[in-house]
Amino acid sequence: MLTVVVGSEPDPASYERLNQEWQHAYADYHMAYRAAAKDPARPDLAERVSYAARRVARLWHELSALAGLEWWAVAALAAAAEAMTEAAQDWAVLAGHPAVLDQRPVPVQRRRLHPAPIRPRRDGRGA
Repeated sequence: MLTVVVGSEPDPASYERLNQEWQHAYADYHMAYRAAAKDPARPDLAERVSYAARRVARLWHELSALAGLEWWAVAALAAAAEAMTEAAQDWAVLAGHPAVLDQRPVPVQRRRLHPAPIRPRRDGRGA
């Protein structure tokens, strides 16, 4: 399991590399999806979409693990990765490869250096 410290210093080189990889992966996904949408009966095209979607999901997981991201960015990237993983599973079934269902991305465990303080609510209804 990968451990990431949220709030540590960002690494611009890692971000740029992953961003470039993600852009290429998403372009590949988009092209594969459009081809499969035109001919949904072809399992080879569905397999191509499944592979491309898994690649996009993996890169979203890697981007979410970068240091220095705000919590909401991490949550958005993780949610996008999960949605793309589910899409990859659906396409794998259409391609006739349900074994892909077991290939989930590695979970990322995050911990904070300094936990955020708990602030009382202003309406008086608890924390």
